[in-house]
Amino acid sequence: MPGEPSASGDLISPEMFEEYSLPYLQTEIRAIHSANTSAALHICGDTTDHLPLMARSGAKALAIEQKVNPYVAVEQVKGKVALIGNVGPVEPLMMGTPEQVRKDTLRCIDAGFQVIHPGCALPPETPTANLRAMCETTKAFRR
Repeated sequence: MPGEPSASGDLISPEMFEEYSLPYLQTEIRAIHSANTSAALHICGDTTDHLPLMARSGAKALAIEQKVNPYVAVEQVKGKVALIGNVGPVEPLMMGTPEQVRKDTLRCIDAGFQVIHPGCALPPETPTANLRAMCETTKAFRR
């Protein structure tokens, strides 16, 4: 999964993303696809305003952080790519309760995410019970 850590909406504007990051991401993702592999793109931070541009990258899916409202994300990409995420890796996964994890997971499912996943890197201290809550909730509502 390619990542572009310097292209976060927390760091650059959509205009800067379009000019300085998007062309290079498109080249990288074309190269990945030419190897008969699909690419999902992850950019940390609040990428809400970047999502329509990220959907033009050529990636088949976008993995987005919990800083992005999942309902807004679905609206922004308009079905052009799959969405992965955006259960909070720290809150609720590491520091919350299984019930909080279920609630966050249901929010992502309800919004229309195709893959339920932590919004970013998962801390090693994450309780197994919370990971199970995310997985079991997803299984129960994806049948």
